[in-house]
Amino acid sequence: MNARLLLLVFVFLLSHAASAERLVIEPKHAKFGIATAFSTVRHGYTIANTGDEPVRIKSWKAIAGYGEVHGLPDQLAPGQRAEFEVVLELPGQLGTALHRYAIFTDESDVERYRFTLSGFVQSLISPARAVLDFGKITADASGERSIALSAMEQTSLALQRVVSAPDWIDARIEGTSVVARVRPGSASGMRAGTIKLATNLPAQPYVEVAAKAIIEGALRPSTYGVGMKPLRVGERAKASIEMIYTGRSDLDALKIDTPTGWQVARASCQSTLPTGTRCVRVDLTKPLTETGRSTGFFTFRLAGEPELTIPFGVMALEKDQTIRELVIDEGKELNNRGYIDVAEALQRETRAGSTPTPPRASGRIGTNRTLGRTGSGQAHLVGEERCLGLRLRGLPRAGPGRPLRARQRPTHRTTAIDGRLGQGRLQFRRRIGRGWYDLLLLHRHPR
Repeated sequence: MNARLLLLVFVFLLSHAASAERLVIEPKHAKFGIATAFSTVRHGYTIANTGDEPVRIKSWKAIAGYGEVHGLPDQLAPGQRAEFEVVLELPGQLGTALHRYAIFTDESDVERYRFTLSGFVQSLISPARAVLDFGKITADASGERSIALSAMEQTSLALQRVVSAPDWIDARIEGTSVVARVRPGSASGMRAGTIKLATNLPAQPYVEVAAKAIIEGALRPSTYGVGMKPLRVGERAKASIEMIYTGRSDLDALKIDTPTGWQVARASCQSTLPTGTRCVRVDLTKPLTETGRSTGFFTFRLAGEPELTIPFGVMALEKDQTIRELVIDEGKELNNRGYIDVAEALQRETRAGSTPTPPRASGRIGTNRTLGRTGSGQAHLVGEERCLGLRLRGLPRAGPGRPLRARQRPTHRTTAIDGRLGQGRLQFRRRIGRGWYDLLLLHRHPR
């Protein structure tokens, strides 16, 4: 009875809030179809005042920072209708794109009016997603990486200049190739960034090449990224990192910078050390007082050595909140459709609590996930551009973990969840055949 009463009150309040909105934007969710990266998209909208009082438009906002709203009137009288336009200069991000906008008025009972512009962004340059992967490398290494680009057009591609590059990269153009090396003295740790190049193609004046590396120095951590299991508000987030040092500076003088709220303690390392090395274990803790996902960096500084930064991620849940609820909400906020699909599929299957549906021989995104590789190690999802890959580790019912050697294109179904979300990853436990395995879904945040 109480639940029904609360539901009725909620529906009443929701309808009352909806009726308070005097402005109507059409279309509320517009589509631009297929467009080329770095091109300009324009789309028209109408806005009408359906109320009996004038409404003053105070401002607008591009939620993700892309696009401008042109032609909005300062005020709309009752019954007045006006036209405006969104001019969107598309970034280099490929695939499905959703850009959200908000209009703010002088109405005290309306927070904002929302509308969107979405479509599919393609590249005229191959490879569409070019990557320079340095792997693990020292900052003073002389090795270079290069990648050749070509146009999928009748016009031949000419690279004109390097527009921008990460501060840890030296990049140059050689013909239709981009050549890059890690800049000497660069800070240690995981590095990722984008090299932007100008082209001769009028339809795509720029192209981007991703660059990533793990830069190693004399100060080497036991991990280059810290992902913590989901915790409840009131618990403490904990992380331990062993810092192994092969240089000549005084390791006791190591300085550690953390975001507000983190506490730092030092202890002796438990690992067996090679001759000529020193080590200190750094223990980091923080009481969790708010829900949501928190990310940041731990920074280590030692005289005579490059700065080392280690990213971390921790998730705090309310008492009765599930990780799936938070993941779905976060995926919507990030506009990561693949992220949401996986979480919602897990939620449906767990709620059903029944025998999984027989797998389909398809690579489409849904509750089935198809691996397109044989052997151990990383395998890629078929048909999902925002998911970077799957990594499987054997967890037999008895004995230590061992690598899984998958058969050709096996299809996996989720029948149970032991999930956690770290920096750029979503981890589940899945049944494959008669065994249980950890599945790590790597994803990429939109720029």
